[in-house]
Formats: sequence, structure tokens, C-alpha cells
Amino acid sequence: MFEILRNKIKDKLATISEIQEVQDYPTLEFGGFPVAVIKSTRNESSFETTKENLRVYVFTVYIMQDIASQGMKKARGIVEATVDSILDAFDKDQNLEAVGLQTALPADKTVMKSQPLMTDIGTTDDEKFAVAKLDIKVSISINIT
Repeated sequence: MFEILRNKIKDKLATISEIQEVQDYPTLEFGGFPVAVIKSTRNESSFETTKENLRVYVFTVYIMQDIASQGMKKARGIVEATVDSILDAFDKDQNLEAVGLQTALPADKTVMKSQPLMTDIGTTDDEKFAVAKLDIKVSISINIT
């Protein structure tokens, strides 16, 4: 499930015009800015009904803009604007229908919603990049019968 969801989040991020590159592995080599880097983070589970469980997959997305080419103030503004675009894109397509998430899932799983939440904006320790950190939670209902 992590791989399917990560790939669909990557597909969704790639539709956002401000983002120049989307990576789903750790790297500091980029072809353009701002860049989005996706990391599988964790999952949570709970009982939904006696026949269904609710599983929440959490992915951390880092939005990065180099500071050297833009300066600190402009780089931070670019990151903030990109975060706003991500929030809007996920709000308008909570089930990730536009990237075909439901059809990519096994028959016993149903997308409930995806929800991005910005958790931090700052810089890397070496102040090379302005960075925003978002958690994207994808809730999946699983038929356990």
C-alpha cells in the first residue's frame, strides 16, 4: 500500500505547476526549484465497524527552494506559495480521483480522503534551502470480511 499511495501522491504533486521536480527518494540533486521530496513516514489503524478497519498512511513531503538563487525572503515566499497550491490541490481532490487512486487499490480497499497538513517552515541546517514540511494523511477503509 505504501508504494501505491506514494506513487499517487507523487502523481498529484506533479500536476501542480509551481513544482518543478518531484522525487520519492532522498536526494539533494535537483533539476529545478521548488522541488517536492516524498517520504513514507508511518501508518495508523483503528476499527471502523465490525466489518471494516480504517488505516491511515502518513507521508512527509518536503518542499525545497534554493536560497542562493533567490535570497532568503523570496525563497521562503516561493515555498509558502507552493504549500498553498498543494493544500488547494488536495482539498479539491481529497480522494485523489484525478490520479486514479481508487482504481489502483485492491478491491477490498476504499479511499476515504487525503489530507495535507503543514507542520513546519524553515531552512536546512546549512541554510542552503528554504524548506516546508507537510504531512499528507491518506485514509483507507479496508473490508476485513
